[in-house]
Amino acid sequence: MRKVFVASSFAALKHAEALSELLTREGGVDVLPWKEFFDAGYVNLESLDRAYREVAGALILLTPDHEVMGENGAMRLSRPNVIFEMGLFGARLGWGNVMICTFDEVHLPTDLDGMFYIRLGQYPGHQGDLSVPAKALDNLQRWTTGLLDVPGNIPRTELFHGYSGEWRLEIHFEKWVNHEVRDGEVADVHSGSLHLLIPESGAEGQGWFNGEVEVDISHGTPPKHYGASYRSSDLIYAATCSMDGVLTMKSMSSCRYRLHEEGDRWFEKDISQERPGSRRYDWQLHPVEGKSSKLVGTYLCSSDNRSIGRVTMTRL
Repeated sequence: MRKVFVASSFAALKHAEALSELLTREGGVDVLPWKEFFDAGYVNLESLDRAYREVAGALILLTPDHEVMGENGAMRLSRPNVIFEMGLFGARLGWGNVMICTFDEVHLPTDLDGMFYIRLGQYPGHQGDLSVPAKALDNLQRWTTGLLDVPGNIPRTELFHGYSGEWRLEIHFEKWVNHEVRDGEVADVHSGSLHLLIPESGAEGQGWFNGEVEVDISHGTPPKHYGASYRSSDLIYAATCSMDGVLTMKSMSSCRYRLHEEGDRWFEKDISQERPGSRRYDWQLHPVEGKSSKLVGTYLCSSDNRSIGRVTMTRL
């Protein structure tokens, strides 16, 4: 079932509970009241950070909790912590998944001008009985109908490091399967694709790489020609970004599928028959000065150094 976080001040808890019952009964959603979510052992921010991962939407109840003097006289405002929660859930869930309910007496921040919110009429006082107008109820039902279910503990939105996303990948091998690639020979990956998902912290990112390796080389004495192409893919892990923009990561071979082959091999084992994970690679890439969308560096078979390549990654 879809879950909705309900936020309010402590003084307006009675009205928040009434809205929660209404959401469950008329809106067909499960409610996560703020009072039940702030657990012992967690600071409030940690609890809120867990909450947005569990809910499809958030209902923010703004009530006239205290009076302040402004340039144009007295204003009645909601509690700062409720305003903070409104901004947090708006940023995390997207504003279309946040509904603001308020009363005529509440002065709203000017940043909310142009946003849709639900007016509940005159405030009945903290201990009064909440009466929800028919139009407000209809708007609440339409809002809950548009909420999408969220799988357990998978947030609707998340913050990621700027290197996350899709990159075009080129690898020019200086050594391929223990053969030193000479001038005029080819052992390259052209127009490969690399996808990264790196947390905001810049550590322990993951991803995958796939591309086509083209090989056209001569080996041995007298020289024997070998040409081939392989569909290649790696699983990437331990992607880490340093403060100076250096990206290091590791990968393991996932697939080496031979598309075509001609000539004589110098290596005994068919590359396409190697089991997934049998080869491990180290990547180290540096930003290019003046080109924020490009990284250059090395790709090294860490298990036996049998393949070494120069890498260029360009952000798409």
